[in-house]
Amino acid sequence: DFSHCVGDHTPQPVYERHLVQRRSIWWCLLVQAGLSAALIACTSVVMAQEASEPFPAPVSIATALLDADNNFQPDQLGKTVTVQGVLTSAPLITGRNSALVNMQDSTGGLLLFTRVPSRLENRFKAGDEVSATGTLEQYQGTEQLNVREIKFIREAGVPAPRVVVAAEINSETFSGQLVRLRGRMRLLEKPDNDGAQAEIHDASGTARVFISSRFYSEPNFLGELPGLHKVEVTGVVGQKDLTPPFDSGYRLIPRSTADFTFIAAPPYVSMLIATSVALLLMASLILWRGRREALRVNREMRALTESLRNSETKLREHQTRLTLMTEQVPAIMWSVDKNLRFTSSIGAGLKSLHLEQDEVVGMTLFEYFKTDDIKRPEIAVHRQAIAGIAANFEARWGNREYDCNIVPLKNGAGEIVGAVGLALDTTDRGQAEKALKEQSEALRQAQKMEAVGRLAGGVAHDFNNLVTVIKGYCDLISLKLGPGHDVQDWFDEIKNSANRAASLTSQLLAFSRKQVLEPRVLDLNEVFSDMNRLLRRIIGEHIDLVTSLAPALGHVRVDKGQLEQVIMNLAVNAYDAMPKGGRLSIETMSCKLTGAEPGAAGQLPSGEYALVLFTDTGEGMTPEVVSRVFEPFFTTKEVGRGTGLGLATVYGIITQSGGTIDVESVPGEGTTFRIYLPIATELPARAPITIPVSRNTHGSETVLLAEDEESVRSLIRRTLEDKGYHVLEAANGEEALQLSQEFAGPIALLLTDVVMPRLSGFKLAQAIRESRPDTRILYVSGYAYTGRHEGETIAPENFLAKPFSPETLAMRVRRLLTEPFVQT
Repeated sequence: DFSHCVGDHTPQPVYERHLVQRRSIWWCLLVQAGLSAALIACTSVVMAQEASEPFPAPVSIATALLDADNNFQPDQLGKTVTVQGVLTSAPLITGRNSALVNMQDSTGGLLLFTRVPSRLENRFKAGDEVSATGTLEQYQGTEQLNVREIKFIREAGVPAPRVVVAAEINSETFSGQLVRLRGRMRLLEKPDNDGAQAEIHDASGTARVFISSRFYSEPNFLGELPGLHKVEVTGVVGQKDLTPPFDSGYRLIPRSTADFTFIAAPPYVSMLIATSVALLLMASLILWRGRREALRVNREMRALTESLRNSETKLREHQTRLTLMTEQVPAIMWSVDKNLRFTSSIGAGLKSLHLEQDEVVGMTLFEYFKTDDIKRPEIAVHRQAIAGIAANFEARWGNREYDCNIVPLKNGAGEIVGAVGLALDTTDRGQAEKALKEQSEALRQAQKMEAVGRLAGGVAHDFNNLVTVIKGYCDLISLKLGPGHDVQDWFDEIKNSANRAASLTSQLLAFSRKQVLEPRVLDLNEVFSDMNRLLRRIIGEHIDLVTSLAPALGHVRVDKGQLEQVIMNLAVNAYDAMPKGGRLSIETMSCKLTGAEPGAAGQLPSGEYALVLFTDTGEGMTPEVVSRVFEPFFTTKEVGRGTGLGLATVYGIITQSGGTIDVESVPGEGTTFRIYLPIATELPARAPITIPVSRNTHGSETVLLAEDEESVRSLIRRTLEDKGYHVLEAANGEEALQLSQEFAGPIALLLTDVVMPRLSGFKLAQAIRESRPDTRILYVSGYAYTGRHEGETIAPENFLAKPFSPETLAMRVRRLLTEPFVQT
């Protein structure tokens, strides 16, 4: 009843309802017919298009599967080919949308595959000769033809399977072909959904067999497997389902249970009959023995003669191979009799001793080593071996090092008749171990210096804060007291001591590679030429100064002042090493490092370097002193004559400049320092123009001060307030940021420490710039700054290293607030 589908709910007559139903059925039939016609038309177009495409000429299966470059893939892979052969199995439907069948010709076998089962199902059977065209593919190592068209040619009959042995299954000779194999079979695993793996063993070896799960549906087959003795299996040879490369062997795949022929074990009666027959035959043979004895002996003699001839040939071949091996192995082998007389000497190692093979045969050990001393190690160990005890020893013959092993030499009866020796040349190994040891020692020294440098930098930071407070308050008290006060001299002494302490921390920072550097490209020879007169005054007249500067020396990028300090420290060190006079030689040259050099130079990247040699003829140093010469506070001078920071400072400056320094010294013969600095690619820059600075240090601007050290913060605040500034004081970065947010007026300058808890000075400066872009920044730190930190680039005029005096601070603040604003 469809009356509810319309607006009028009045009941309709019965014949009208039937009329509506018939019309709906007709419309459905028309739509279905149209869709079927469209499908048939599309299929016809596709089939016509496929039919219109020309198919390639038939080729043999071996040609289609040709693999010329041995890469486990046929050359025709992915191409359309046509092959012709006989189907060796019935088509197998593997699902609703795929089917398989095996084909072979006289050259090989191939698996035909299609995703249209109707192309094979009920159309072909085993023994049909067909022509198949399709795309050559490879699935899990097995080649297959994805069939687009297959044509029946004739009923040729299934070809007789090739009779093979198990060893032949494991090669690709019979891949895809129908073969027959006989042997003993056993299951390797329990059957699962796919099937089971088995193996057949015969005299040639073992071959794998795949038993499909569909075979187990036949009860007779299932009953045969547990009690089988021998079996004859017919099937197609296929490659195993393994991951690439797909050359891991092949297996036999039966087509049906009819391919299995089980051969039961013979019954006991048959065995008894066979045994009886065998006994009768043996009795008959015994009766014939006398007649055939002569023939048997003759055959055995000929066989024995042939065996001896073969053994002699093999022995000669083994001797030839042994001779070649011993003559080419880089070792020395020899033997001596009980009288210590050489009976043989072979090995390629004889060449290093300028000896030929067996040249020393007939000589005794005493004659060869030209000695009568029986306690000489070479002779003593041979006597020990003759006494029955093997021995090892190390020897140096010529310029080579050897590791020797001597063992007793016994005859067939087990009696000792002499000794056999083997010497391996360990010279190259020893040199390699020595180089490795030197590199390891250099690495340990660098790590130790790095650790000491970190400690020195931390100590210098805290010490700089203390020196800043001492110097600052001394200057403030001196200003309050005036120049004529009685205690002014006392404060001058305190300031002088503070300055010496600041100099000491500066050297510590130089060693720890945290001092302020202003590197620029300069000519190294010019620096030495400018300092030549000063150096002659430092070393005195009793020491000759000899300089040899390479004319084509490249430019280097260093801080000139720090480099001059390096030269001064090394000159003073040479002066102290030559109290009675001598010669100091300074030499420059270019060199190229590869990274494989011994010592500190081996730690530098490969490239071009400028090498500076400082060589004195002084007292020299012991190896123990050389190993500690760059350590801070280490000195061999008596108390009061040095701080032990001179060479430590040199080490820090050179290392921070991208180079390294090494030392070589021999007691009584002098010392040589080698400095390596990388060659710069850019040209020297012009000297900067100095702008006069005003001496007026007073101001009235607002300064935001962030310093975590209370005493230093108090000193800076008092200094700036005395100069007229308004100071906002904060103990850390977070507190300073909060003061900036709460203060309504302009802040002309942020004066911040670099290292602070909670928020560093650089992070604080970034936050201040976002809200106050016109605020200028001045960084202060006990760690002297190198120009970059946390991704920031800081100009030298925006950084003030501790310790500093109140007047220096006031001048730097005034200059920053007076000069044109540049974003830092």
